[in-house]
Amino acid sequence: MIIKIVTVSSNTFVQLGLRRIFEGHSGAVVVGECPRGAAARDLVEKERPDLIVVDLESDMSQFDVGLLRQGAPHARIVVLTGWADMERGRQALEAGADVIMMKCQPASLLLAIIESMAKSPGAPVSHPRTLVFKQDRGGTPPAQPEAPASHSKMETLTERERAVAALIGQGLSNRDIAERLFISETTVRHHLTSIFDKVGVSNRQKLLLLVHRWKLAELNVPA
Repeated sequence: MIIKIVTVSSNTFVQLGLRRIFEGHSGAVVVGECPRGAAARDLVEKERPDLIVVDLESDMSQFDVGLLRQGAPHARIVVLTGWADMERGRQALEAGADVIMMKCQPASLLLAIIESMAKSPGAPVSHPRTLVFKQDRGGTPPAQPEAPASHSKMETLTERERAVAALIGQGLSNRDIAERLFISETTVRHHLTSIFDKVGVSNRQKLLLLVHRWKLAELNVPA
């Protein structure tokens, strides 16, 4: 099954990046690109895509997402956003989007969605290790993945562990963190293992949510 995709973004670089991601997958084809909501509805009604990828940071609103849902009731809608727009992301879910993804997450997540759709046409997209939020069509707005809310757990982290957590929140990879802090990638992994244990999370994505909940991502980490 070939997954037909429409991308919606007024940012040329985002459009180019999405096109490159999808062109590298034999099971996907981009059938249309559009800068904003009103014209996008006409496009999806014409092309009848299986997947619509919406850049929420390009003057899009939950109203636009609702229009896309009306124009393509059977398509899956993935919303790309940043941490500053999480409230708008939640509103987009309520308007009909299926998934919110953070722009700091790897492109492999989008490809995982395509593979999931190809294997199970019509089923809700799901990749529990990586997708941040998912809306079950007709269900209730999603909750954040389980993570302890106690701010006191942050105080158990060492200064170096806080720096590592802050850089995770800023979207850096283990290699980038190692270079930034002048340590090895192995040491970064050891710090992450310790952080996971102290704050009570089991993976990087849950830590990412917790870091932003505690505003650790705003910590100024010296280069």
